[in-house]
Amino acid sequence: MRYEIINPSDPYTIEGDFSAVAAAVLLLGEGAYGAEPIDPSPELWRKLPVLFVARKPLEVFKQIVGRDFEEIVEQDRDAVIAALRTVTLGRKERSSMNDIGGRAGRLADALEKKRAAKVPDPVPPPGPVVVMGAVTEAMEDFLGVAPPEPGDS
Repeated sequence: MRYEIINPSDPYTIEGDFSAVAAAVLLLGEGAYGAEPIDPSPELWRKLPVLFVARKPLEVFKQIVGRDFEEIVEQDRDAVIAALRTVTLGRKERSSMNDIGGRAGRLADALEKKRAAKVPDPVPPPGPVVVMGAVTEAMEDFLGVAPPEPGDS
């Protein structure tokens, strides 16, 4: 299914099954982004809200998705990587310095490298880790990806 990435920046979409998309969006926005289905069918309609406002975002994630974030990243890593690879800008050019598509590619690369190296994923920090998309040291350690520079493509 195709989803709109709910973010304060440019319009982006992502595709995949709900759990892989939810995990990808949580990684991508560190809890500051959500996902809403585009043209949802009533029986498949599921939405991931912006989680950084929650006191315990990983618990809220599990309630919504029905699985632990860590479990999805570990067991469905290929699906999460594939979802990250589908992130597409909804217009010709970015209007924001926030390059969500470029970040999605870097996250997919980082997950592939961890899989190739067979490095176990550490558990992400339990509390909110962002203020509107800023990469924290904790999330940087979790992903092994440096924060993007403004205007990074």
